[in-house]
Amino acid sequence: MSRLAGDYVDGRKNVADFLGGDWRNKKSRKHIGERRSSFNFLPGLGSAIRKSYGDLAIPAAVEKNLAALDSPDTLAIVTGQQLGLFGGPLYTLYKTLTTIYLARELQRETKCNVVPVFWMETSDADFKEVNKVAFPSDNVQPRSHIYMPEDIVAGHIAGSHKLTRGIIEAQDYVFEWMKALPLKKKFAGILQGCYQPGTRIVDAFRDYFNQILGETGLIMFDAIDPNIRSFSNEFWKRSLTLSEKLNNTFKVSSKEVKNLGYPLQVKLRDNTLPIFRIDRKGKRHRIRRFEDGWKLGLKRQIY
Repeated sequence: MSRLAGDYVDGRKNVADFLGGDWRNKKSRKHIGERRSSFNFLPGLGSAIRKSYGDLAIPAAVEKNLAALDSPDTLAIVTGQQLGLFGGPLYTLYKTLTTIYLARELQRETKCNVVPVFWMETSDADFKEVNKVAFPSDNVQPRSHIYMPEDIVAGHIAGSHKLTRGIIEAQDYVFEWMKALPLKKKFAGILQGCYQPGTRIVDAFRDYFNQILGETGLIMFDAIDPNIRSFSNEFWKRSLTLSEKLNNTFKVSSKEVKNLGYPLQVKLRDNTLPIFRIDRKGKRHRIRRFEDGWKLGLKRQIY
């Protein structure tokens, strides 16, 4: 465990304050719950997320929470992670369960609708961070497998990848490791049904979590889905208009992290936004400031 995570677990106050409060503390939860009235409400968000599910069968609890997101009185508790193979590392599931139980607790304390949301990081371009599955060692050797299809292109977002026949081989490894587990048949069937060749990895990931946790009301959210993108237009406009202020805020936060004695996970580049443009082929382009306009990566055109 990183020292930052360890200090948060231990209740170090300045770490909890930097992260917006300690969710284990009832006063912190109450403060966060009361802040919902200060956020701008965009009607129709729940309905738009519903469209992003496509033809996927949605549990009644999820339908109820999607409808609740169309109301200004609803609070969303959000976690998220990259699209790890077969659900990703164990901490992804742990973060998700924590969010679900926190939403339940806040709903009980505030008497308002509180829904758990999982933000799927679909725009990350490092496929090597999502293509590995591993089980605990069998005391002889580590048990892990890497799914690495030949059609992966550097710089393209992981969420747009369609699974190849290689996913069957990855499944076989997992089923072999699971053979002694009591729920092997149930979860093997779920994995096999979700992770099929030709399926986009984001759809497989959404389907998998929908099947194992949908009854809790967990909403799966893909911010770059065409049905949802329009809701963030104002955010992108402000980010470009106030780019210098945004970068200065990032620098101040980075300094605070370093002053606490922790290493920076992400370092900001000068004259560059912490935002990427994704083209129609799924390739990411860095956005750079240039005199009175912007450039995409190393391209010459000025916007």
